[in-house]
This record gives sequence, structure tokens and C-alpha cells, in this order.
Amino acid sequence: MTSLVPEMIFLWCFLCDNEWISNQMFKLYALS
Repeated sequence: MTSLVPEMIFLWCFLCDNEWISNQMFKLYALS
């Protein structure tokens, strides 16, 4: 588990300006 992956996902979601997607991605990653 590398820190690069969640950072890239968070950045991508942040750029998309969609908090819901960011939260869902974070939850999916945290549960994986």
C-alpha cells in the first residue's frame, strides 16, 4: 500500500470539485 495512490485519487477528485466522489473514493480505499 503506497501513499502515492490515495494522494493521486484525492487530487483527481479535488480537481473534479466533487466532495461526494472524494468521500466515496476515500471510503473505498480505506476499506480495501
